[in-house]
Amino acid sequence: MLRALFWVSARRAYAQFYLGRYNYEKESNMKV
Repeated sequence: MLRALFWVSARRAYAQFYLGRYNYEKESNMKV
C-alpha cells in the first residue's frame, strides 16, 4: 500500500518535471 502510494507520487512528480521541461523548451524555441 505505502509502496503503491510512493510510486504514484513519484510518477506524478516525474510527469510534472517532464511537462515543465517540455513547456520551457517550447517557449525558448518560440522566442528564437
